Amino acid sequence: MQVCPRPGPSRRPLNRPRSVALALGGGGELVRDPRDIGPALDRAFAADVPYVVNVVTDPDDAYPRTSNLG
Repeated sequence: MQVCPRPGPSRRPLNRPRSVALALGGGGELVRDPRDIGPALDRAFAADVPYVVNVVTDPDDAYPRTSNLG
């Protein structure tokens, strides 16, 4: 079983968005290597059905986000 890499209470099995898309007649794939994101998106845009591209990211990488919501 694959689990979320973060320790603590957020540690839970990875959800399977591709499985949901397949069950509804769509397609999808799991991307683990950054070099595969472009080709995966090409396949998604070329698909004639709804398509999920699930990208595994590293939670330890910084996310440079700012917000002016509050």
